[in-house]
Amino acid sequence: MVLSAKERITLLGILPGQGNFRTLSAVQKLRDNLIFTEQEAKTWEIRQEEDRVFWNPEKTKDVDIQIGEIGLEVIEESLSNLDKDKKLTTDHLSLWDKFIENKKEG
Repeated sequence: MVLSAKERITLLGILPGQGNFRTLSAVQKLRDNLIFTEQEAKTWEIRQEEDRVFWNPEKTKDVDIQIGEIGLEVIEESLSNLDKDKKLTTDHLSLWDKFIENKKEG
């Protein structure tokens, strides 16, 4: 799945911290794939100030992140739960389109 830097950070923020073994194994793999590499952090000038992450938008690019079947289920469930609880924000909209709307269309 091709994701922007912002989408990667947003996804990291919605992954569950608890669950069964299957879920947590998928979450661990997702985190490993979503986290910025050292090269990305250097090239994109990523920095963290308190609880916010910043980068140089002129230097970032979208990256194809490998997400397995269980990982997709975890993301879809996390987004659906946010929607059900009316806790979606505008930061989630592009993820909703990619993971929920595209699934409906496919």
